[in-house]
Amino acid sequence: MRDFAYPKPLRFPNHALPNKTAMTQKDAAHLLSGRLIVEEKMDGRQTSIGVDRFIICAEDLRRVHTIRYKVPARYAAFDVYDTRSGQFLDPTEKKRVIVFYSKRSDFLPKSHSSGIFQVMEIERGIFSLDELEELIDRESKYSIVGRMEGIVVKPARILFYDEHLTGKIIRPEFEEGIGDHYLRRPAKLNQINPRFSKSQ
Repeated sequence: MRDFAYPKPLRFPNHALPNKTAMTQKDAAHLLSGRLIVEEKMDGRQTSIGVDRFIICAEDLRRVHTIRYKVPARYAAFDVYDTRSGQFLDPTEKKRVIVFYSKRSDFLPKSHSSGIFQVMEIERGIFSLDELEELIDRESKYSIVGRMEGIVVKPARILFYDEHLTGKIIRPEFEEGIGDHYLRRPAKLNQINPRFSKSQ
């Protein structure tokens, strides 16, 4: 496992909460001006996995936070950083790398050897904010209750670390339902089994 500070997705301005940081109107307009990739936001603990030249950014889904999942592996990968080029891979190359390493587990510590899979891609294209807001009602592939925590929106291209701008929209009932931090509650584990499909 590697210590890597992934650029945190920010809420769109009209989805800001008093104690949360939101992107500026200018940044939101810039993000929405190009082609986008929209992915399911998974409810886990963010982590990074170093393997060869890549850093795989993922959600560690071992423990239940708020949403319970049935997943094929412990780590839901959502981005890949190439340490040689200093860039995040474009969506097509990212998927190729994640699929390649999803077939291996030797790069993970033995205590973490249940592998990786790619988070669900929902759509690609050019969207208005209103159109993005409608996408949070899509059904989750892995949530036991069928609902997603929300979506993450990012440019559908190669990105340098310093220009990495991503937005997120969280379901209102998820925001309202967050109570005590998951570490202060009795531990519950998600269902992790390779028989659950890894394919999208």
